[in-house]
Parts: sequence; structure tokens; C-alpha cells
Amino acid sequence: MDEPEIRRVAEAARALLSRMVPDATEAARVEAAIGAALALPPGSARNALLRALAIDPKVRAWSRAQLNTERRYRSLDQRRHLVARAPEQVAAGSRFPIQVYVARRAPGSGTSAPMDLDVPPDGVDVSIAVWAPGLVAEGDLEQDVHIPADGDSAMVRFSFTAVHDGPQTVQVDVYRGGTHVGGMVLQIAVGAGAATAESSVHEPLTDVRLEDGEVTLRIARQDDDRYSYRLIGPGAEVVEPSERVAAEPRDEVAALVAQLDEMARGVGPHRDPADQLSRLENLGANLWNTLPPKIRQHFWELGKIGCLTIDSDVDLPWELMYPVRETDRAGGFLVDRMPVLRRVRGQDRVRTLKVVNSAYVAPRGAPTTAPGEIAEVRALLGAGVADLGRIQILRDLRALIETPPSVLHFTCHNEFDRTTGSVITLDDGPFTPVDLSKAVAGRYLTAATPLVFLNACRSAGEIPALNRPMSWAGQFMAAGAGVFLGSLWAVRSKSAQQFAAAFYGAFVTRNLALAQATFEARQEIRALAGDPTWLAYTVYGSPSAALADKPGGGT
Repeated sequence: MDEPEIRRVAEAARALLSRMVPDATEAARVEAAIGAALALPPGSARNALLRALAIDPKVRAWSRAQLNTERRYRSLDQRRHLVARAPEQVAAGSRFPIQVYVARRAPGSGTSAPMDLDVPPDGVDVSIAVWAPGLVAEGDLEQDVHIPADGDSAMVRFSFTAVHDGPQTVQVDVYRGGTHVGGMVLQIAVGAGAATAESSVHEPLTDVRLEDGEVTLRIARQDDDRYSYRLIGPGAEVVEPSERVAAEPRDEVAALVAQLDEMARGVGPHRDPADQLSRLENLGANLWNTLPPKIRQHFWELGKIGCLTIDSDVDLPWELMYPVRETDRAGGFLVDRMPVLRRVRGQDRVRTLKVVNSAYVAPRGAPTTAPGEIAEVRALLGAGVADLGRIQILRDLRALIETPPSVLHFTCHNEFDRTTGSVITLDDGPFTPVDLSKAVAGRYLTAATPLVFLNACRSAGEIPALNRPMSWAGQFMAAGAGVFLGSLWAVRSKSAQQFAAAFYGAFVTRNLALAQATFEARQEIRALAGDPTWLAYTVYGSPSAALADKPGGGT
């Protein structure tokens, strides 16, 4: 039985305690235990919840009955199919609809993608969002729909006008609460002379379930130089367009990252630790102020957030955000308040990772801390994990990408230029995100779903590519990685080594879920005065991703 289901039963039990446990002292004891377990971070409360529900015999019997009911519902065929009906070719200037619904069975017509979705007896509400940057939308790009337990959902309609010739990509996503639970990609050819392009679909998301307490912030660029902000969370959603952008965000990113790089290197005007912290807080508050007021207000209304997942077309260091309001002037960085993760379009949600082998990329020009960092990671993974050695040569890395290990750890220098992008120089040549293109096309990493940790300066930065931003994170996740960790600006080598050790210690040794492991790793290096490294890391993956068993295949 999964933790979100146990949480639902625990919350219901707490509400009924006065009826099940007449003795006020005993009821208070049980309530305190349930409350403490519910307050634990998502992904780490399962055993504590079960212990709390077993304290009183009546509560234990009632809870077991409820959990058995949940199990019976989950044993039913819960598979649903996301279905989209759209023209394969349209004339430039024409209006056309895209119709979307969720079906119990794969239809005879239209493009569909299977989803594993837990639908309770009273049905479930989901949100369907469409992202089409090359088309002009008429009306909302997000609509809510109810999926009944015994039938199909209603059909929702999205209207567009085609304005640019050539193939246009349409991304259709489904959210339950704040969790992305399914999606597909359509290709529509625009232009009277354009060849018909068949619709294509991403591989279905695997092992997708509701992430307890997750909220998603989705930021999508529109065709009219505005951004659509959507905050998606349990029980409430809000959508708000921004004003038209006055300048390309790339310019703002470059200026912001330049300041952060200076602080990380201990140069520039902000060298005093107190002055650096104040500057970081103000940079973070400025990022917070870029969100539309309605989104900021709704953030506070959501209350406690278990994890914030950011799905953004804008390459900004959102992890640096510093939410402030009149009634909470003390503020605090976003990553101090909750775990913050990211996702890229089409990314699978991998909830279990099996660690059987590892490899380490560290060319001769790597930081002097590289040998120590590799030794620490090896020790934390344990003797049961096969060690494939240190990679220094480009051809060896290329071969490794084709048969990937469970853990691919980089400790090296990553040079980033806003025009040419990222490059890691190995002993016999440069390695760039473009060198992962075959792996993306062939989904080389899908079978292993590896953890990729690129512990280098600005290893998560993006540059524009022919059809989408190009970055290490985007390329590795599109190729099938289960988890990616990288940095958004320069990091100090010693601090980077400490963060890596803290992360592997939490994720592997203590078997914490990804969200909580990264949160605790940040906090462990936060106290380093005058060093913004703890804010620099960005993480892609499912918040509840965890090891399937002990490294090396043990149980």
C-alpha cells in the first residue's frame, strides 16, 4: 500500500477519533501520533503512519478495513487512455480545434496514450493543459474534467489559429492535484503545400501516482510574447498571464548568473558574507516579484506544500526565489521552505531506481577535489555496487552512454557560454549536450533510468536550439534518465563535494525520497558563510523517487 493512500486513511481516522475512541486521554494520544506522522515529509511517513494507526485496537481494525478497500480498488483495471483528436494538416490562417478526453479503453480513432490512473468509486477530477507555442490560442489552455469510475470523461475543446508554416508541436498534459500523470505530443503540419505529418506520441509515463502534497508551477511562453503562469495544487488551481515581456529573459538570466558567479568565486562588490546574503535575498525577492500577483497570493493560500515542482519555459534560477509578503516579512528562500524540483516536457516519472553499477567522469583537468569526491561517493554507494571506473576519454563516455550505468557521476569543469552552450573537455575532445542527441532519439537510458549527477559549474544552463532549449538536464532526461542533478551557476569545488556526499548519504544510505534527500543536502551546506553553492543546485525527477532496494540488488 502506497503512502498517499495510507495518508488518506490516517486523515479520515483522525477526523473520526472521537467516535472510535471514547476515552479522551487515549484519543489524544492516538491523535498526537497520527498528527506527528502526517507532518513528516512526503515519501518518509509510511511506517510512522502505520504505527500510529495501530496504537488503538478499534482504530487499527477500522484502518485495516479501509486499507483493504483501497487495495481492492487498486486491483481493478485502472488504466485510462488520454485521447486527442486533431487535424494532421491545416492551412495557414485557418482556425481549428483540438479535442481531448480520457477514455476507459483505447478508441478506434484519434491519437491516444495509456495512463495508469487510480480512479476511486466516486471518480476523480483532473486538469488538461495544452501547450502550443507555434499556434495562437483562442480561449483557455487549461480545462478541468471529471473522470467517472465506470466511464469516459467529457470531451474538452481547445481552439487555435495556425499562423506559421511548417510542422507545429502541441503538448497535451494531464495533472491530478499538482502531479503530472500523463501526456502526449502531437505534430500538426501548417501550410497548403506542407506534407502531412503523422501525429507522434511520447512513451507512456510509467508508475505514475499522486505525489502527496505536490504543487506544480507551470510557466509556458505564449505566441504573443507573454507567459502563462499556472499554479496547480490539491483542491485549487489558478492561471494568470503575465504582461508582455520587455526583453528576452536570456538577457536577464545572463546578468543574474554573472552576479551569482562572482559571489561563488569570492570576487566582485559583494564579498562580505552578510552583504552577500542580503544581496541573495534581494535577488530572490526580485524573482518572486516576477510572478503575477494572483499567483503569489495563491501560493500563500495553498498553505503547507510538500514539494514544489517547476515546469518552465524560462531558464531562470527559480530555486533562488525568496517569497515575501506583508504579514511575513522575515521571508525565506523557497528551497528553505520546501523541496523544489523541476521537470521537462515529456519527462517520465520514475519512482524507483535500482543501483547496480556506477561510473565517474573526471578528466585530467578536473578540480583537485575530484579524487576525494569520487572516493566518498563510492563509499556511500557501497561494495555491492559494481565500479566501472573513472572516465577520462570521450570515446569511453560515448560507449558508456549506449550501455548506461545506474549512477553516472560527473566531477569536472563545465564551461558555459550563452551562445555556444555547455562543454565538458575530456582528455581527447569536447563533450556537449548535442552529443546526447542519438541517445535522446533512441531513448538509450530508459532501461537503466540512471541517476545522473553533473557536479560542475552551470551544468543545468540552457541555450536555444533548433526546436527547444538545449541543456544537459533536458538531454539526459529526454534520453530516459530517472534523476538529474546539476547547477545553475558557478559552485565552489569543496562545497560541491560536500553537497554530493550529503545527497548520496541521504538518498542511498538513509533511503530518503529524492525531494527530501535534496532538501536535506542543501541544508547541510547552507551554513557555509558567503557561499551561495547551496542555492545553485537544480534537481529533475519524481519527488518520491527512491531506491527500489539496497544498492547492488540486496533487500
